[in-house]
Amino acid sequence: MPSDFNVFWGVIFGVVTLINIISGLFIAWSNRSKQRVKEVEEKTEQNIRRETEIGLSISHINSKLDDIKVDMKVQNNSLNEKLEKYIQKSDEKYEKLSNEVVKISESVKSAHNRIDELKQHGNKNE
Repeated sequence: MPSDFNVFWGVIFGVVTLINIISGLFIAWSNRSKQRVKEVEEKTEQNIRRETEIGLSISHINSKLDDIKVDMKVQNNSLNEKLEKYIQKSDEKYEKLSNEVVKISESVKSAHNRIDELKQHGNKNE
């Protein structure tokens, strides 16, 4: 009997040991799974933070570009106004010069006519 008794306890001990090994493996696998889930969550959070930072940076850049566009429109309008004033002044100066040239031309014609009259009058006196 003692040998059957020893075999019985040997089997029980073996089964308990096997259960302990299986439960240890299950606990290790479960912990590893939890660790992997935690790593994935951390990486996901990091990616979200990076994407958020990138999104904010892009948004900031877009805002600055919009500001630059507005500034360029204001400058363009200002330059256009200055250019229009310059062209208007140039046109006015051109018109004044054209009128002066016409007056000088008429004055020269008048002077030529008087000179011609003086020549004719001078020829008659001779």
